[in-house]
Amino acid sequence: MSSYPIVLNLKNRKVLVVGEGKLADQKIEELKKAKGNIVQVPADKYKATDLEGKWLVVAATKDSELNKKIYNDAEAAHIWVNAVDDPSNCSAILPARLRLEVLEESEAQESKAEGELLITISTSGLSPAFASWLRRRLEKEVAKEITPEFEQFLKIVAEVRAEYQKSNTSTELLDWQTALDLAVEGNILNLIRDGKLKEAKVIFEKCLLS
Repeated sequence: MSSYPIVLNLKNRKVLVVGEGKLADQKIEELKKAKGNIVQVPADKYKATDLEGKWLVVAATKDSELNKKIYNDAEAAHIWVNAVDDPSNCSAILPARLRLEVLEESEAQESKAEGELLITISTSGLSPAFASWLRRRLEKEVAKEITPEFEQFLKIVAEVRAEYQKSNTSTELLDWQTALDLAVEGNILNLIRDGKLKEAKVIFEKCLLS
């Protein structure tokens, strides 16, 4: 399958999930994390008009004939469809996902939450199990190399980028890759770890202009 990786913003957008049971529940839970507006329809109640106003369809039915019908209906309506474990009836493949956790501090306790840094692994539909297996292996390595400070580092980079864009300065001509390398080789992560975010931002800005 020729594929093009993309991250969708599903916030407040309608997503149709066809099917019930553990499989459908799992997909709904994932879609809720993306703040999608979920509409669930039992497999035996599905009809083409259920697609109206939807941005994405997830077929969690284990019924290849029904998946094919959903796929054809979605194609006709120009709507992306993912049929769980049925790549021949997919126009969209959902990759295995690894999202960096960040620490959140409150007066009561310190807890972990999902951050914005997301790594995806796809086999283009050949084997979701292999993608999940590889994600688990990478998760162990990522935990060693990419610490929670990287999430705050990402926010600093995004803030600097937004300031350039606001001033109508092109961000494409800046050497972001070299700046990121120089910042990490320096002490920016230590500054972030110590809560010195303003100093960390200054360091990155200097790296970007060097």
